[in-house]
Amino acid sequence: MKSHFPIINYFEKKHIIYADSAATTLKLKTVIDSVSNFYSFETSNVFRGLHLLAETATEKVEMSRDIVAAFIGANSSEIVFTSGATESINIVANGIEYEDDSEIIVSILEHHSNYLPWIEKAKVISLEIDEYGYIDIEQLRDNITCKTKLIAVTYISNVTGNIQPIKNIIDIAHQNGINVLVDATQAISHIPIDVKEIDCDYLVFSSHKIFGPSGVGVLYCKDSLLDKLNILKFGGGMVNRIYSNRNIIYKDPPYSFEAGTPNIEGIIGLGASLDFFRNNRLAIYNHLRALNAYIVDKFRQFDFVKFPFVLSKEHIPIFSILPHNTILNSLEVAKILATNYDIVINHGYQCSQPLYRKFHIDGGAIRFSFHVYNTKEDVDYIFESLSNILISTKM
Repeated sequence: MKSHFPIINYFEKKHIIYADSAATTLKLKTVIDSVSNFYSFETSNVFRGLHLLAETATEKVEMSRDIVAAFIGANSSEIVFTSGATESINIVANGIEYEDDSEIIVSILEHHSNYLPWIEKAKVISLEIDEYGYIDIEQLRDNITCKTKLIAVTYISNVTGNIQPIKNIIDIAHQNGINVLVDATQAISHIPIDVKEIDCDYLVFSSHKIFGPSGVGVLYCKDSLLDKLNILKFGGGMVNRIYSNRNIIYKDPPYSFEAGTPNIEGIIGLGASLDFFRNNRLAIYNHLRALNAYIVDKFRQFDFVKFPFVLSKEHIPIFSILPHNTILNSLEVAKILATNYDIVINHGYQCSQPLYRKFHIDGGAIRFSFHVYNTKEDVDYIFESLSNILISTKM
């Protein structure tokens, strides 16, 4: 799979190991080519103009919408293009109606993007995780009341890598007449997702987390709910007729939520990414499962780090760790890994401070996150590097 990612050639020449895919994934050659082709031969705006360039650009954007819809089992009319998962969540958070005493249920696993928009709008109740690393289902049942407006939860935490029982959560919510928003930002490139099967009401993800360009996101919203969302962004491309200041006919969703010129090249690139993924899905999933099992086994035999959060049985290759029995703190270890060993990793709170605060972890943790372009050799090098650092600084 490495050959499909041109930057890997550069990394190998520089002896760089990329282990920060939870932050952003590397870009496919097909994605780069599709964006370059648009800039080189097809630059035009969309949904306006009668010339061939405009028609081609519009056709490719709509083709990408169809690809996204097919990828997650949705209808094309249910796909809204945004600037990223953050904007997608904000569209829902600012688009639904609230009462004075409305409550939103989230979990302590949430990325700030699925936390901050809600606390600006309603009282937020955060669910704990159980001893197995899953969102506490009994606490969910106990906290659902007549005040509960929405449940917004991550499918996979960007800190722990644990796959949450999302179908169970959605079923419980729907039994109580409550809609559910699923943050699938980490899940989208690691596990199959069918929005009809899990029956979520909203689902969001970002293109750059699945080998696509930055600045593009997706909001899936059930057709029955799109018409009920308030429109928050107004401008060109989303109106049919303006008869007067008080008599404006807007386009039907999803176009009523896509005012202004979209990130055309980014949307085309996302389509190319998902098309590649769809054609190589089995190989990608098999590689990720094998790599994850290999890493878990390596950690079991490694005595110099500890996991601040339990790894669940259902897990993807995201690992947040703390050094153990060393004079160095996690930030110092991370700096040495980056500076002396050219390993690209993440250190800090990963935009999940409520989770770290709950577990009384000050300063954050070192996070390794892997994807299809990583190999067992990459993993071995990382563990050798960790051993060199931690053995030499053992308490």
